[in-house]
Amino acid sequence: MSVNIKVMTKTDFVFNRTVFISPKVASRRAFQASGLIFIVCGICGKFGALLTLLPDPVLGGIVLVSFGMVASVGLSNLQFVNLQSSRNLVIIGSSLIIGLMVPKYIMANPGCVRTGKANG
Repeated sequence: MSVNIKVMTKTDFVFNRTVFISPKVASRRAFQASGLIFIVCGICGKFGALLTLLPDPVLGGIVLVSFGMVASVGLSNLQFVNLQSSRNLVIIGSSLIIGLMVPKYIMANPGCVRTGKANG
C-alpha cells in the first residue's frame, strides 16, 4: 500500500506542478472556478459539447504545451538522481532508447502486436 501511495504522490506532483507553473496562477479561487467549470461540463452534455467547438489547432497547442510541461517536469526530477551510478545511467538510457525505438518498430512491423481488434 505504501508503494502505491508513493507512486501516486509522485504522479500527482508532476501534474500539479505543471498546472501551477503553466498559467502562473496560484489563486485558490481560480482553481475552484476551473474545477466548477469541469464539473458542469461533465454533468451537462450541452456544456461539454462547447469544448468540441474548439478548433483543432487550439487543441493541438494545448496538448503540446501540456505534454511538454509534463515531460520537462519529469526530466527536471533527474537533478535528484546520482548520475555517477552506472545502474541509474542504464535505467535512464534503456527507458529513453526503448521509448524512441519501440514505436518506430511497431510502425515498420504492423502485424507484430496483436490486440484482438480486427482491422477495419
